[in-house]
Amino acid sequence: MQMLQSRFLVATACAAGLGVSSAAAQVIASWDSPGGGAWGAADNWDVGEVPGVLGQDDQATIDLRGGAYSIDLDVTVTLDTFVFTSADATIEGVGANTITVLDTLEFGDGTAMAIADLRSQGTLIFTGSLLADICDTPMCTIGGGRKTGTGDVFFGGSTVFTNGDGSLFTIESSGDFLGDSTATFRNEGVLRKESPGVTLIDEVLFENPGTLAVTDGTLTITNPALPTPGVLGTGRYEVFGGSTLDLNGTPLSESEADVQLDGDGSSFPDFESVTENRGRFTASGFATFTFGSPDGLLNEGLLAADGAGSRVDAVGSINNAGGVVSVLNGGVVSAGLGTGMLSLNNGGELNGSGTAEAAMVLNSGVVSPGQSPGLLRIESPSGTALFEQDNEGTLIFDIEGRQPISDHDVLEVNGVANIFGGTLIVRFSPFTGEPPIMQGDAFDVLLAQVVQGEFDDIVIEGLGQGAEVDAVFLDDRLQIFVNAVPSPGVLAVLGAGGLLASRRRR
Repeated sequence: MQMLQSRFLVATACAAGLGVSSAAAQVIASWDSPGGGAWGAADNWDVGEVPGVLGQDDQATIDLRGGAYSIDLDVTVTLDTFVFTSADATIEGVGANTITVLDTLEFGDGTAMAIADLRSQGTLIFTGSLLADICDTPMCTIGGGRKTGTGDVFFGGSTVFTNGDGSLFTIESSGDFLGDSTATFRNEGVLRKESPGVTLIDEVLFENPGTLAVTDGTLTITNPALPTPGVLGTGRYEVFGGSTLDLNGTPLSESEADVQLDGDGSSFPDFESVTENRGRFTASGFATFTFGSPDGLLNEGLLAADGAGSRVDAVGSINNAGGVVSVLNGGVVSAGLGTGMLSLNNGGELNGSGTAEAAMVLNSGVVSPGQSPGLLRIESPSGTALFEQDNEGTLIFDIEGRQPISDHDVLEVNGVANIFGGTLIVRFSPFTGEPPIMQGDAFDVLLAQVVQGEFDDIVIEGLGQGAEVDAVFLDDRLQIFVNAVPSPGVLAVLGAGGLLASRRRR
């Protein structure tokens, strides 16, 4: 029975780039030893030439036919294209010899064994319907690729298979990546699963300093590499469109990774046990994610809910210790599993146009409403919310016009707002499409059922020398009132961003 063909192509230009004369004749060769033999033996090729050896300018097509056979890689070869799809064929390294493929390396159901370095600088393609083996090959580095076949890919014998930095490898069909627990699958570029159903990376140590994206189905990784037990290391993880990334029950308590869930039903169940985030986490596109520990969440990185219908819920309280909590475009971050019954302690920055749900928001860091401008809500669905700022806290409002929310920032508390000192910063920008700021302008920047307290310092930016502004505490609001504006000549510096006027509330 005739086997599937394998073709090895060496382009003239590529060989010339390796210092080979482009004037040399091209060699079109066919493998002519059905019982196997050495690659470097000229009599194994029907034209008496050895394709891919440095010093030649070859374009080789090799048809592999007949029964089972093995090719001994006794020379180092450089090819433009290497298509190896014969199920009964094996290429086995001899000594430290290597295969370098400059364009396309395609594996079907063949086996590569003991090759010192199998390197594709272009695209690697797996198309096998059976089992494609890369066994005992110490290094396999690719410049990108895809898996389109239904068969499995097997890594064994301490193989290190690397998707190179800047490369894209796409899983387009079924079949798994399997190992014997000795091999490593390292993703330095982008590894993206686009196929429905479940794909396994099983009994292979999986390292991800690059980007792992799941856009369809479920990707299950049974042996993820962690820098220390319980810590998801640096790297990016993206889960889109209701798909799932599953680390097979790997216990996680800390994260240094950049994680994004985008789309209703998108899931990363192992990440739910994380109690300390030093990386970046974003829920978007109607994704809902819950940090499930009753001990709460310590955030030293970024925690974000982006878009209406997108939520980040914590079963316990949220302690934002020097990190950033962002509610963007109507997103919600909640302490207390969507009930807002617990506290959000802000020692970093809380910002955005959305909702922070908590019984208490205690600010000793920075609260900056809006995506400037915009509205930041603090509310508790279970009752009245409390916002308190101590003497370490800072409130920042940007004012670009007279209309609340659309032109200037607003902080709205569904309950009580207490200001126990700290700093108020008001940043004026040039008004657009309306008269410039004038004496008597008033801006309601903080709204609540009860507003009370006093700031230690009030800083006004962007109005120019001679401006006078008061922060006025009314029963249910904090109002920025303009007592005086600079002369027209001084208004030219409006928006320069410097500290131009400062008054404390009297």
